[in-house]
Amino acid sequence: MWARCLHSPTRSQCRWYSGQGPPQVFNREVKQMQKAAAAMSADTREYDYLRDEVALRTSERLLDVTRDFPLALDLGANTGHMLRSLQDGRGGIQELVMTDDTPEALYRDDGMQADSYVPNVCRRVVDDEHIAEAFEQDSFDLVLSAMSLGWANDLPGCMMQARHVLKPDGLFVAAIMGGKTLSELRSAFVVAEQERDGGVSPHIAPMVDVRSAGDLLGRSGFTLPAVDSDEIVVMYDDAWQLMHHLRAMGASSCIMGSRDHVPLDTMIATAAIYDSMFRTPHGIPATFQVIYMTGWVPHDSQPKPMERGTGDVSMTDLAQHLGKDVDFFLEDDANSPAAGTAK
Repeated sequence: MWARCLHSPTRSQCRWYSGQGPPQVFNREVKQMQKAAAAMSADTREYDYLRDEVALRTSERLLDVTRDFPLALDLGANTGHMLRSLQDGRGGIQELVMTDDTPEALYRDDGMQADSYVPNVCRRVVDDEHIAEAFEQDSFDLVLSAMSLGWANDLPGCMMQARHVLKPDGLFVAAIMGGKTLSELRSAFVVAEQERDGGVSPHIAPMVDVRSAGDLLGRSGFTLPAVDSDEIVVMYDDAWQLMHHLRAMGASSCIMGSRDHVPLDTMIATAAIYDSMFRTPHGIPATFQVIYMTGWVPHDSQPKPMERGTGDVSMTDLAQHLGKDVDFFLEDDANSPAAGTAK
């Protein structure tokens, strides 16, 4: 059943993805160790809440699409968060290939498909940055990814490879953490390190914003791009509990060049500053911004934009009719990715 997924394209077919190689922002080996340790801990399932929520919100994008996707790829499946979100059969998925570069995470719940609405589930250990070497071109109807691609050193290359393994008119739906994620913790670290260490070092991974996500979809060759975001705010008792949960999720930082050890007094100062700046009657908030990206592989059946200059109404006239400032309206329109996920 999976034979068509096992053929690898030639090296010449993959060469154009990453060119001379992307800059190494993340230590991928460290990230694998973090994920493995999290998956093997005795209370690992207590910390699935954030990834499960993001996977559920990601799969909800399929409810707006009036077609089925028989063969789907879950890219960076981790412990199966996306599979758990498909319990109502959304997307009409008949076969789901789950991939991750950490076998301890990927096979943690390998018996769960017995209760799933997805009839056939296959797990394969594959690096997110090398999926075009594991699957042949035009293999899948759908590629899903939740909270995995944000750790890729070559994010544009990963998205291009996702397009490569998708069939014409195939759908790409992904969620990544946005730049506002853990803004409270970031602020506390900056103040604490300036006070205690006389400088600032990176602790939280660099992340994209909404505009960059839209650009990435276009650069990767997807049509009908749609980007939106929301924020998930989780309350914790204190900064120590937050950092413990991040480690237990396998979501600790793995930035190349960051210092290996933060002095205890700096950590204590960070927790105290976090508390003084953000404490509420319900605890301290931690913000997780989630950016959702949706795009289609080009196909002749898809609607095409009209040629420039063929419109009957100018944008200026439309802005004036709506009673908006012309410059503001045009700027807002230019920054908004085109919608159009429903088919």
